[in-house]
Amino acid sequence: VAFGIEVNAPDFTGAEAGADPTLLVVDQTSTVTVDMENVGLVDATDLVFQAELPAGLAPDSFSIDGSDGAANGDPADAAALAAGIPVGSIGSTAAQQIEFVVRSEAAPDGDAYVFTPQFTYDYVSCTGEEPLTEPLILPDIEIDFMEGELPTSTTGDSAGDSSDSG
Repeated sequence: VAFGIEVNAPDFTGAEAGADPTLLVVDQTSTVTVDMENVGLVDATDLVFQAELPAGLAPDSFSIDGSDGAANGDPADAAALAAGIPVGSIGSTAAQQIEFVVRSEAAPDGDAYVFTPQFTYDYVSCTGEEPLTEPLILPDIEIDFMEGELPTSTTGDSAGDSSDSG
């Protein structure tokens, strides 16, 4: 006889992150989007987002569900991204999107800028118990770098407009 056990916990199994475009030259930007949906049985509270950016890459902007800055109103600079930015709570069956723009300021240490978006969150599994804290580590984001200018065949993305083609 088989049986299943439902665990009272948030569930972010479908969380994903990506960047567009994924090829930059100096002074161009890429938009990083992180989508999360809590398909679990309880709310995830006190979410903190981290993404320590590699040398040569700096944040231009940060928003949570379209609202600029961290959930507590603080700006989201490189130090805040590395230390952790409060992003609020995600209720059971609710979703959240984090979007931030990064700018290439210098060549990366290798061929690409690589960083790992991740979260910590709290939840209460059983009423009356202390909150538990869990990590959520998403796959690495990789943005390639190219010296000089992007090829002219790049279309449909305004990020390519920031370099001089003249």
